[in-house]
Amino acid sequence: MKKIAISILILIILIQNILFSQSFTASHNKAIADSLMLQINPDAQLLVIKSDSVFSDGTALSWFYQYMSLYGNYFLHTTFASAAYDSMNEKILDGPMIITEPWIDSDSALAIAEKQGGEEFRNNHPSYKIRAMLGQALIPSSVPEWHIYYVSLINPDDELFINVDANLSNIDVPPTGNIARQYTLSQNYPNPFNQTTIINYSIVTTTDVSLKVYDIAGNEVAMLVNSKQPGGVYRVRFDGCGLASGIYLYQLRAVNFEMTKKLILQK
Repeated sequence: MKKIAISILILIILIQNILFSQSFTASHNKAIADSLMLQINPDAQLLVIKSDSVFSDGTALSWFYQYMSLYGNYFLHTTFASAAYDSMNEKILDGPMIITEPWIDSDSALAIAEKQGGEEFRNNHPSYKIRAMLGQALIPSSVPEWHIYYVSLINPDDELFINVDANLSNIDVPPTGNIARQYTLSQNYPNPFNQTTIINYSIVTTTDVSLKVYDIAGNEVAMLVNSKQPGGVYRVRFDGCGLASGIYLYQLRAVNFEMTKKLILQK
């Protein structure tokens, strides 16, 4: 009996290690963070999402969410499977604005930053760190913006700042210079969602692309993309206004790449 208990304990520890060591994008836990913040202060609104240690694919082991209200600023710490209250200060910030939605996720932002000098910086600095922060830019216009910061750990004076426009439109045309290095399909955001959500994906070369949504029984309910597209990072808005609440699947097909993810419509 004692051996069984020890085995169960070891299994629990292994599962916890996997959950807390898995990297994820900035939007992965936004629904959980928003839900927690709703319990703490329903009037607080999202001001900043950031991580001081980001991988070159735009994922991190943890992200901090900063919310602002009339009473001060609240900070939440998220890991792959959870969000927790971290701290609060009563300082009222003058000037910063809440993040408007929708916005591109951190993986798409890093893909752009890598092509704008980030990859070259990493190649020239074997020991480095990447920081990323999403906030609302005030100049030249009020839009969400990613601030990507590359710094050498050997010589901190060697650094690179890249600002990436995070504004997400309804069109599925890649922004200029937004070049993909691999085929990807990101988790939709927000998720769960009420009526509309955003799906990001990337393709490497010009190819026929299809992006479809299916119900849980495998019936096609929406055709989002069905055309030849040049390589790039794309974003598509899915409107589920005519569908019932529930779990749906969305699938990307391009060349030999195929990936399916789950989304939750919650009206």
